Amino acid sequence: MKKIFLFYIAIALSSISYAQNYQYLGDYTANGTPLYLESPGDNITTEIMELVDNSLSETFQVPTYNPHYITSDYETNIIITEETEVFITYIHECAGFRNVLGYYTYDVNNPPTTAPTDEEVTIIFPNISEVGSGGGLQPGDKVSLGTHPAGTGIGWVLLSDGWNGEQVEYGYWQFYSNPDFNPEPNESDRYHNVQIKDDTNELVILGFEEIRRDHPWSDNDFNDALFYITATDYSAIDTNNLIDSSSSTDVYSANLGGFESNGDLANQVAKRNFDRLKSKNYADQKKKQKMFTKNALKNNDLGNYFPETGLYATESPFISTSLDLVNYANAKDVFSIDYYIEENRVSAGLVTTTSGQIYNHAKTICDRLNGSTLKDVRQVTIKDHDMIFAIIERHNGDIEYAISFSIRENGDNHELFSLWNVDDYPEGNYKNFQIWGKSMAQVVHIINYTLEKLSHEKNIASYHVDHRAPTVFVSAARYRNKELHLDIINKIGAQNATITSNIKRTELSELEEFSDQVPLSGEWHDQIVVETGFLFDIGLSFEDNLSDKSDALYLADGPWGIDYIAEDTTIDKFVINEQESDLDPAIYQLERSSNASGTLKGTCNLFRTFLPGDLSLKTKDYESIMFTIQNNLPIEVILVPSNLEDWNNRLRYYIPANSSNTDYTIRFDEFTNATGVFEEINDLRSVIFSMHNGTETPVSFSIDIHKLGLGINPESLLGTLVNQSKAINYPNPFTDYTIVTVPQKTSNIDLHVYDLFGRKIYNSMLKTMEDKKSVKFDPTNLNLAKGLYTYIALYNERERATGSFLIQ
Repeated sequence: MKKIFLFYIAIALSSISYAQNYQYLGDYTANGTPLYLESPGDNITTEIMELVDNSLSETFQVPTYNPHYITSDYETNIIITEETEVFITYIHECAGFRNVLGYYTYDVNNPPTTAPTDEEVTIIFPNISEVGSGGGLQPGDKVSLGTHPAGTGIGWVLLSDGWNGEQVEYGYWQFYSNPDFNPEPNESDRYHNVQIKDDTNELVILGFEEIRRDHPWSDNDFNDALFYITATDYSAIDTNNLIDSSSSTDVYSANLGGFESNGDLANQVAKRNFDRLKSKNYADQKKKQKMFTKNALKNNDLGNYFPETGLYATESPFISTSLDLVNYANAKDVFSIDYYIEENRVSAGLVTTTSGQIYNHAKTICDRLNGSTLKDVRQVTIKDHDMIFAIIERHNGDIEYAISFSIRENGDNHELFSLWNVDDYPEGNYKNFQIWGKSMAQVVHIINYTLEKLSHEKNIASYHVDHRAPTVFVSAARYRNKELHLDIINKIGAQNATITSNIKRTELSELEEFSDQVPLSGEWHDQIVVETGFLFDIGLSFEDNLSDKSDALYLADGPWGIDYIAEDTTIDKFVINEQESDLDPAIYQLERSSNASGTLKGTCNLFRTFLPGDLSLKTKDYESIMFTIQNNLPIEVILVPSNLEDWNNRLRYYIPANSSNTDYTIRFDEFTNATGVFEEINDLRSVIFSMHNGTETPVSFSIDIHKLGLGINPESLLGTLVNQSKAINYPNPFTDYTIVTVPQKTSNIDLHVYDLFGRKIYNSMLKTMEDKKSVKFDPTNLNLAKGLYTYIALYNERERATGSFLIQ
């Protein structure tokens, strides 16, 4: 169909100038095929073609389904950070014209403000047409653009129908990768190319739209000319500001969303998870969900704002509504839905209604602090409405794209708000939407439908604001042992930041104000360590020195909690003690201790979650649970792994009453289920100390627990190190220091060092050296004895390298 349209365009455009003075990389054949192709060319794999088809499909227009490609300020040129040779490989064309591709270079510190002259443009492919379609190119044909020094920018030029059958001419239009140089009067129409990074295959996909985008015949698919760029050293290309092609096979259920941030909630999250476990509430699982059908809905049901299928019309919708959001949060009404392709959840949506204020538990603000990483946050325009989208990498490596927006009722209008910080929203009654999925297209498909439904009710007016998304923000955070480690994304080269925060030392203590000035390196990726002292939770504002948009976030440790039925149990005292002494390096010690007392008829559970939210602690390096306890009633100690679904089949171990402090070390394999059998434990969510009175007569109870932790398994740990050693260190043996090197590049390494008894004698997050693979371990101030030590190097969130060294 496009070729028919282009025939009429060719008739309409009658006056074209052919004089030009472009440069060329070399000679070419009569049909415009370069004679300087690399030999051999590239073998374009099925994996790469699938990525191209998914990212730049002929079926889905970019402005409609992937608007972030062209509305979110991604880089459209190639930026070289280290000297390297650059190559471009032809993939495919979906064009009616015989187009021409050229390039120009510039100094990134002094970029051009006007389009390059003819003499500054070098032609790469005189005729971007394949064999059998008016040209001689074949997929995989590759051209070298030469070696370029650090600080070089490479811009692209597409001459629309610039091959006249014999030579290169201007064509109908000249389109540039710098949108400011393109002819459309509307700024939003000037983007003509997209660049999508594929870090796995170390290449950057380049796609072009060949027709003026204000022309009615432009199909806006940006796949009329498709290439990819490679380099002798992929890391020499700055890919920080390129579109990310990452996706995942599965995303979180909407049943688990909407309840993850905003101070004081850590206890509520833990309590909710405990209640769900006992009541067998697993609406996050497809097998427990009900099929979603429009026929079953009433006119005012919140489910009407969601479509019956996803992007490809093959997705099956299932209801995943979590009504406990009404109990624990400020939602009046809730609806959530999960979309599946077979058994893989590909998208999910949650809507809540609130009175007087916004729903105050925004998904993206908190997930980065519960084991996930906020890879990026930007503004995107969908149906002329500005929103914020985020790319989140879950703790298991899955990638999610997320958008949150809220609709406030205002007379005859809906007002649409999408802001970063919860406190930025004005008062009012809201419908609050959170949508996430494995790709941006899946997310936008749902939002397009939702906006359409809302617009049928009332006109939608957007709330406009400059600098909607932060340009310096916390990408991930970890707290352990008096230190808060913050991974920073710094898009604007800020040199310092101010952290203002409120801290609770325990779950029950009062807030303390805390502030700190921290230096930043100015690099895109940075890391800082804030010495906070022991804490339970912290709500902080992170504000850099250059922008006017702060980043607000919240972090909590796994909490202590108590669970009981008020009709059966009276609590006289429930205390959580602040951690004061240093943690025991010989175990994985949990911070803070707890004690409770009261009158019991029925059951009372004192519990401690190992990590915040829905996270669980991997147990591969541990063999036992350890604690000191004083208790006047027998205790059922219960271990709760993430895969426990039947509360009656919990893993338990019984201990008698103890009139004085008594130390316990209980191996995992001593815990048994309801049938008396041990089940292998791969992770732990919580440990529960359960007291029960089976009589009708109330009895007094008291329980006091200290130094709760997990015992390290020396034999298992050392065996793992021998079998899985991947890191190297030199010199080895050494006296003063050794350099530990891991197999892959990373910004920092979390180094753990153990003695032969399995005791952890050192742990620190270290920034890597210039090679981005190595850190220096200097034991000078550790007073270590001579001998053999083992280490674990954790990096890139999920990677683990191990080794050993000898101190002389």
